[in-house]
Amino acid sequence: GLGAGLEITISPVYIHETTRADMRDICGSFPQVMTALGIVICYFMGRSLAWNWLSLAALIFLIPFTFGLYYIPESPPWLVYNDEEDLAFRSMSQIRGDDYDATKEIAHIKEILALHKNDL
Repeated sequence: GLGAGLEITISPVYIHETTRADMRDICGSFPQVMTALGIVICYFMGRSLAWNWLSLAALIFLIPFTFGLYYIPESPPWLVYNDEEDLAFRSMSQIRGDDYDATKEIAHIKEILALHKNDL
């Protein structure tokens, strides 16, 4: 319950900050859809498994995702906000690919932060 609550609030922000503008609406719905799908799967698994086996079955999904968090690059807007522009470029190249020129996108992030006077 706690993990799902954290996931459903944090992941849409990260998705919004890292996806291209034309893909944000599609990718932004993934956390809600996957949460609902997980509830349905657990419901059907719970009909045939005891609660302790159902908890162990949930670990099959939990463990790879937990270790996968280590490889997720930090959010470029967060890095720019914290004056780590070089890391923001590196993070952007991990997200978009090595051939992507992130100069315009980083400049746009800096422009938005300046508009809000760096006040999140």
